[in-house]
This record gives sequence, structure tokens and C-alpha cells, in this order.
Amino acid sequence: MTARADDVLLCVSELATNALVHGVPPGRGFLLRLLPQDGGGLRVEVHDSGDGVPAIPQSETEQPGEGGRGLFLVAELADKWGVGERSPGKVVWCEFAALWRDEPEAPTEEREINRIIDERMANPAVGVPIEDVLRETPAPDGYGPS
Repeated sequence: MTARADDVLLCVSELATNALVHGVPPGRGFLLRLLPQDGGGLRVEVHDSGDGVPAIPQSETEQPGEGGRGLFLVAELADKWGVGERSPGKVVWCEFAALWRDEPEAPTEEREINRIIDERMANPAVGVPIEDVLRETPAPDGYGPS
């Protein structure tokens, strides 16, 4: 089992929630992509069509409010994160260089990564089967990286 599965799950949850709350205009959706990387890493991308550029609020470090902690958590847990352009909207992404920090002999196959994330994300209240999210399919027009 990966030592970072909980980190991945939390980052997916934070980025998807931010897209729903801040990045999706009424009547539009967002796209979540989980892309295995060389060396056992994973890239998480959330594509939305909303305006604005996500950033960690500087004032939150002094007096935490109701919001602003999500990207702070992503920045702390992921190895890298950022925002890319797309038309319309943006792609907010994070990367995990190696999912198996404490297990040198751990498998790196895409199926194993998907199985671990599937176990952690199984939630019938979400409304989208995790298999549909994890299935490796080409992104629809307008949803690919710039």
C-alpha cells in the first residue's frame, strides 16, 4: 500500500471542491484526470471553465478564515502544483513524484495506482463511478493541457 494514497486523495478532493465552488459557471462541469508518471509518480489535473487564477491567500496564514486552506494543503502535500491556461478556463494540477516512499519494492503499474485510489475514493454520494474517472480515455475537445 502506498504511503501517499491519503495525500493524493486529499489533493484530489481539494482541487475538485475548488473547481465546483469557484471554477465552474452554472450549467458547466469540470474534468478530473489522474495521469500516471514515469517512476511511479502521479499527476492530478482538474480542468474547469471558470475565470480567475487560484492562489494561496497570504492573509490566511495570519488569521485563518473559513476558506483558503485547500491550496495550502495541496502545496504542502504534493511535490509540485500549479495553474495552466486553457480556453475557456484553467487547469489546476499537482504532481506526486513517487507514491511509494517507504516501500522500495512496491509496484508502479497504473492498475495498482488506480486500485489504491479507487479504494480510498469509493463514495456512492459523489454520483460518478470512480471507474469512469480513472479510465484512461482521451480528454474531450477543449479539456486537454495547453
